[in-house]
Parts: sequence; C-alpha cells; structure tokens
Amino acid sequence: MTHVHIRGPLLSISGYGVHARQIARWAFSQDFYVTTEILPWGNTPWYTDRTECDGLIDKIMEASRPLETKPSHSFQIQLPHEWDNTIAKKNFGVSAVVETDRCAPEWTIAAQRVNHVIVPSEFSKRCLVNSGSKSKRITVIPESYFDACEIDAEPIDFGFETDTNFLMLGQMSGDYETDRKNTARTIALFCEQFKNRPDIGLIVKTNSGGNSTVDRHISKQRLQAILSQVRKGSFPKIYFLHGYLKDEEVASLYQHSKVKGLISLTHGEGFGLPLLEAAACALPVMATNWSAHTEFLNLGHWVPVHGTIDTIPPSKADGGIFQKDAKWANPDITSTKNALYDFVENIEYHQTECLELQKKIRDRYSFDQVSKKYDAFFKRWK
Repeated sequence: MTHVHIRGPLLSISGYGVHARQIARWAFSQDFYVTTEILPWGNTPWYTDRTECDGLIDKIMEASRPLETKPSHSFQIQLPHEWDNTIAKKNFGVSAVVETDRCAPEWTIAAQRVNHVIVPSEFSKRCLVNSGSKSKRITVIPESYFDACEIDAEPIDFGFETDTNFLMLGQMSGDYETDRKNTARTIALFCEQFKNRPDIGLIVKTNSGGNSTVDRHISKQRLQAILSQVRKGSFPKIYFLHGYLKDEEVASLYQHSKVKGLISLTHGEGFGLPLLEAAACALPVMATNWSAHTEFLNLGHWVPVHGTIDTIPPSKADGGIFQKDAKWANPDITSTKNALYDFVENIEYHQTECLELQKKIRDRYSFDQVSKKYDAFFKRWK
C-alpha cells in the first residue's frame, strides 16, 4: 500500500492549517496508508476536539506517530526553508510562499531540493520564478472553500444593530506601515468615509494571534486605540468580533442579511481564502487589485481597489520571509474612497452581479474539484 506522509500545522487554526487539512482530507479519501506529523504555526490556537472538521481532527491525531519505515511520498505544508527532502522517497513542498513579488534566495534553493513544489496560485508561482526557481518544477493547485458555503446556514444573532454592515478580517497589529492585511488603515478610511452615517457599520473579525480571553482583551484594546485616533464621533458603528467560529458559523456570517459585503485592502495574498469563501457564499467583495485573490475574483464581478506596487517598508524586511527589495501593493486612498462609496451606494447591484462569480467559484473551487487536481498530480508521481 502507498504510504503518504502529511507534515504541517495540521491542528493549527490558521491559513496554513486549513491548507494542510485540505491535503490531509484528500489523502484520507484515497487508498493510502497515511501518517501525519503535526507541527506548530506561529502564535495560533489549535484544534483539540477530535470531532471538529467532521471528524478529520480525529483522523489526523490517530495518524500521528513516529515513522517506522520510509514513506513513498510526503506532502510538507510549510515555508520552503523548512522542507526536508529526506523524509520520503518522493517529497513535495507545499507553500503559499510570501505575499510579495519575490522571496528569499534560500527558498529557491529549497525548491530545487524537493522533488516538486505545489503552490495555491499563479501569483505564488511567479514569486518563486522571479527569485530563480524553474517554472516546470512548480504546480498550481488552489485551495478550496469549506463545504458549508454551499448550504443555507442557520441564522445566528450576532447583535448587529445596523442593517447595512461590511465585514473585514485580519489580525489586529495596529501598525499602519507593516501590517500586511492593512487592518488599521482600512478601519481609518472606512471611518473617514462614513463619519456621518449612523446607518452604516463595520464588522471587524480579528484577533492578535489567538482566541483566548487575554487575546480578546488585547485585540479590543488595539481596536479602541485605532478608533480613538481615526473616528471623530460615534459613527460609523464598529462591531468587534473575536474568537473561533466553526465553518457553519462563518458561513452564517457571510450569509447574514445585515452583512452586505467583504472589504480587504490587503497588501498582498498568497491565495486569499476568506475572499474565496465570501464569494462562494455570494457576498460581494471589494479588495486590492493585486496578487493571488484576483485570479478567482476575476472570474466574475467584484469591486477592485487600485494602487501602486511599492517596495515594502524597511522595518518589514526581516531578511527571512520578507526581503528588503520585495514589493507589495499600496491601495490608493482616492481609489479606496471611490470604491467604498460605490460599494455602499450600489450594494443591491453588486449583490445581483456577484451571483455569476459565486457559480463559477463553486464550479471550480469546491473540495471535490480541488481533489481531482491532487488525483491528477499524484498520478504523475506514483
């Protein structure tokens, strides 16, 4: 029997954790002997309830054991410099790389050492190629939205007082210059644009790296510090949403009758899973017109925010993940304000137009469709 080893942050509640679990779910659905190696991922919480993710967490835990024989194949969902080309007979490195136009030279060397590289977007592939990797050694297999996006979620009362609200997601760093998700600046521009609108709300789904009570307190303090600087009165209404939500609860948020759209002024995405999920739930999306998420948003209707492609701030360049000469997007303030105005004033139009995008995303980015891509990839490497 084919022995497939999955190595990555399989229990982490994070983007890389989701990616790792999708690959594990595919592997468990095959006629493989699957083992797992569960790794940490930064300062993120973990799943501990074995019943979560429809029992996938239990399967992952059960498959976690020391290797007694060398696997035939390994999938390693990590940053490239963490890939180990000695674990299995054939080793595949899986990564979203970095959210800039280029990556560390060490990562291209790591990409040459493994048998093949899998990335979730053409953007991530270009990042490696721009840095010296060979295109033929990289395959693009996207991530999938979660299954609950395809059903009508059970309504949840989130306590929204206003009827017209917009959702944003991102960690609460409070740093205007180095925050990749651009959280603080997004809040600032939204508050400036709708300072006299008591009927408009912004839902900030955030954390500072965890889901604990302490993390909630820190995140709320950071949000309040930003609001004290950028919101001059009581409007627009700001909702603070913190803590872990199950897939069904996230779907309920995307599908909520009082949630009219998702906003992201990100500097860059290696894939952009929340934007995919929102579009799969027919929630209109407004986002920076650069990097990986444009690949699936361009299948249909969305509201792009234009800007410039600039060198990242010196304080962001750590010499590891972010290189000093790398570039990312800076959304233009005027373009942002125009997009926000259009997004709010013409929301019914956007809700109607985004239905075609929803259909195309469901046709191409479901778990079944992504699984077929892994089937085809693995067939080449048996």
